[in-house]
Amino acid sequence: ALVISATDNQPVNEAVAHAARARNLLYNIVDQVPLCNFITPALVTRGDLQITVSTGGGSPSVAQLVKRQIGELIGEEYDELLQLATWLRNELKARGANYQQRRDWMNEFLSLELVELLRNGNRAEAERRAYLVLAKQEAKKENGLS
Repeated sequence: ALVISATDNQPVNEAVAHAARARNLLYNIVDQVPLCNFITPALVTRGDLQITVSTGGGSPSVAQLVKRQIGELIGEEYDELLQLATWLRNELKARGANYQQRRDWMNEFLSLELVELLRNGNRAEAERRAYLVLAKQEAKKENGLS
């Protein structure tokens, strides 16, 4: 169970926190961090990509401001990038690349400035570049250079 109290009645908020704590539940007393055992971050979601902003309860307004600014910078192209990166990572794993190899190839993939391609609607070119990274990895593997 999850308990959230958002009243302007301090005795009620304290009683809710005490009761939730006694039952070992998660509880959040809105705007009263000392009465919480969790806080909720501001969340920017782009498909499967989730970016959270927290001020540790210091100022939800600042968290919301930062969330809005991140939301303006991070568009849906980042979800497309995540989809391509997930595909490439899974392909590399399936082909036996170890952690270090996957990291190196993913870093190369991410250095290709794909965000701009995706932002401009050129997913086909972004996919082509992802395939090139995979082909390059395969060629190195075949030549014993992995």
